[in-house]
Amino acid sequence: MTVRLSYDEGKTWPVRRLIHAGLASYSSLVRPPDGDIGLVFEGGEKHRREWIRFGRFSLSWLTDGANGKR
Repeated sequence: MTVRLSYDEGKTWPVRRLIHAGLASYSSLVRPPDGDIGLVFEGGEKHRREWIRFGRFSLSWLTDGANGKR
């Protein structure tokens, strides 16, 4: 499962961070009031639906500290 970020309305996706290296399926992103990014997704090691997890990260983590356009 990889989260990607576009600065040009989806024409290019220059930013990406790996969340889970194993199998994964359904996912959904949310932006809570504190500005972080929340991700819920299905994943697993042997099957893509072994578990459901929720992760939370900042835009700074996603962009490795470079929050501006690249």
